[in-house]
Amino acid sequence: MFLKNVVKEKKKASGLSISEISKKSGLKGHYISKLLYDNIDRPSSETLDKLAKAFECESSEFVSEDDITDVNLFRKVTSFYEEEANQRNISLSREKKHDAILKIYSYAKIKKEQKKSPYIDESFSKWFFEKYLET
Repeated sequence: MFLKNVVKEKKKASGLSISEISKKSGLKGHYISKLLYDNIDRPSSETLDKLAKAFECESSEFVSEDDITDVNLFRKVTSFYEEEANQRNISLSREKKHDAILKIYSYAKIKKEQKKSPYIDESFSKWFFEKYLET
């Protein structure tokens, strides 16, 4: 319900049609319609990134705290982020920090569901911080 409401608000505020959102995001029009009118529980982080691109916002705006289903993993991800950010001397706004933590959490949750360990690894850390935070 949260995602549906946010997408509706973003669509209305932007004045974009479903077709325009589709073109900007790379998502199919029928999927965007489902986001607007049905309840899609947990779209992938890639989908959220595409929506953020279309609406020119942060992907974390489409995620509520209710989407965090593994509190222990979220705490580990938050600690991981803090350690890495401190080591790299990175300071972000509250919104960007929240977005970064949610991206890392989404990745770690997928790895955990696939039973791949470690959930947060060094190569991912380097890639994530270089691609999203240091550029």
